[in-house]
Amino acid sequence: MDSLIEAPKYLFQAECEELSVRADNLRAENSSLRAELERIKKEYEALLSHNASLKVAELMHFLSI
Repeated sequence: MDSLIEAPKYLFQAECEELSVRADNLRAENSSLRAELERIKKEYEALLSHNASLKVAELMHFLSI
């Protein structure tokens, strides 16, 4: 009778451990994705700034003609 009780308990414990590992992996992936998103946002802002500078330079060149 004890083995009938122990089997589900063991399976439950194994499933909890598996879920804990999955949660840790998802937290790590989430952190990595947030860092990548932040890097991309900074690159985007830099490109917007560069684009604006090019537009000003083009306008200045056009006005000086």
